[in-house]
Amino acid sequence: MWTADIANLLCSQLWQLTVLLLCVALADRFLSSRWPHLTVCLWLAVFIKALVPPFWSSWIGLFSWSEPGFSPVYGSPGLFAADGISPRTRQLLAIGIGLWASGCVVSVGVIAFRWARLLSQIDQGESRMNPETSRRIAALAKDMGLSQCPRIVFSESHGPFVMGIFRKSLCLPRSLVPAREWATLRPILVHEFVHLRRRDTLVSLLQLVVTCVWWFNPLIRWASRRMTRAIEFSVDQEVTSKFGCDARQYARALLRVLDLKSPIVPAVGSGVSSKWVTGARIQRVLRYADIPFNPSRRPRWGLTLVLLLLLAVFLPGRPLTELAPACTQGSSPEPGSIAAWLNFSGE
Repeated sequence: MWTADIANLLCSQLWQLTVLLLCVALADRFLSSRWPHLTVCLWLAVFIKALVPPFWSSWIGLFSWSEPGFSPVYGSPGLFAADGISPRTRQLLAIGIGLWASGCVVSVGVIAFRWARLLSQIDQGESRMNPETSRRIAALAKDMGLSQCPRIVFSESHGPFVMGIFRKSLCLPRSLVPAREWATLRPILVHEFVHLRRRDTLVSLLQLVVTCVWWFNPLIRWASRRMTRAIEFSVDQEVTSKFGCDARQYARALLRVLDLKSPIVPAVGSGVSSKWVTGARIQRVLRYADIPFNPSRRPRWGLTLVLLLLLAVFLPGRPLTELAPACTQGSSPEPGSIAAWLNFSGE
């Protein structure tokens, strides 16, 4: 019975997530160039939906008006009926769930291995940094409103990027550290510190968890790349319009990163990767030269409201047609089902 319930839940989650992802992908095509921050909000809604099963219904929930046959077992048969399922189908469902869990474990193991290999290639010491450069980095972090300057680490072939959730670190390529490179280094530092201000490493963690859970779905990996692209575009816009970096100088700094040929950014991290430095991005940055510098710009609470509205509309997935009988007749869900475990009987 639990096998059928889980299978129904996954089927419901899969089709709802696919519909939302495709709609956001269409919106991304038209919005990303002018409103990258809004595009990031849309993709955040997709990734949060990917981790929240459709356990409840809502009158404003779009998926709550869906067909009940594609929903979890809350008193209705769903796609897989517990009474009508054959032993062989039940066995296949159990094998499929086991393969999914095994894939999650393998995905986590691969990420842990890559993380350990990256850390082994990073020099943890700061003693070799030029004192003048160190002072400038600390002053820039303070000017941008960071509570503390991140720990500086170095790499011969990786960076620049920021990583970590609780203990933030900034990884810099050694070729950018000399004082004579400050004109190139400063725009890149502003870019990385914007990531820290916005807590984009938490978003990277969300992407990591979702891609591990949905390792079998290529659309999720594609969506993760599109979300990273939208994040980078929104940071580019903030660097030039909010923190006063000259757009042409910033574009030259991105080209300098392209020369480093460092495509690696850690799983729980954000940064300038050479694979994201494209001709279209450089042209987009140069267009930001016409945007007036506004240092007093505040966070857009409207974007938070948009995200909350999207979650209110798309997170509920239990059909209303299943909730009504429980509320009007006082009926109870089928014993042993997910609904019974959650006590969603409407009492």
